[in-house]
Amino acid sequence: MKKNRLSTSEIEQVYQEEIKNLQEKIQELNQQIFLYSDNDFDPDEDSLASDSLIKLIGPEIYVGEISDRLRFSAKTTLSYSEQIGLDKRTEVILKRITNILPVSSALSELLQDISRATKDSKHLVKEVATLLSRHGYQKKSDNKHVKFEPIKGFDGLGNIIVSKTPSENRGLKNMKSTIEKTLGLSKLCD
Repeated sequence: MKKNRLSTSEIEQVYQEEIKNLQEKIQELNQQIFLYSDNDFDPDEDSLASDSLIKLIGPEIYVGEISDRLRFSAKTTLSYSEQIGLDKRTEVILKRITNILPVSSALSELLQDISRATKDSKHLVKEVATLLSRHGYQKKSDNKHVKFEPIKGFDGLGNIIVSKTPSENRGLKNMKSTIEKTLGLSKLCD
């Protein structure tokens, strides 16, 4: 009588497959939570954008993103006001926007999270994957490098590729810089 028992390596392979499937399911659920949650949105706090404006434009990668980008656009326009012949009324309104609308606190939190996620090369892929899944990305492929793509609706975001073996200091700094640049965050702070 022959017993149908799995070998240790076969059991380990089954467990590894199950772990991979569960990790993918967790990532999908995190994305759904992000897309369908309120994001604790309060239009009077940290943001100029209303729910209806967000619905028209698309989801934010962090709470207050649209307001931060409108504030940045106002500041940029004001810096070229003479060259483009900006009328006085528009100039006054844009100045008020830049004066009364602070940079959202969620932006500085996201920048801190990016710094934390890119500090340790041993945990880089896991930390960056967790971070990006909360901010409009999904893991697409996993070979020598891990590729993250924006979720549908997050237009204007580019792919982010994370090396599984980044060089210690310089590679981590470059990764931090790449993420900030790809998310378009570098110019939004004062």
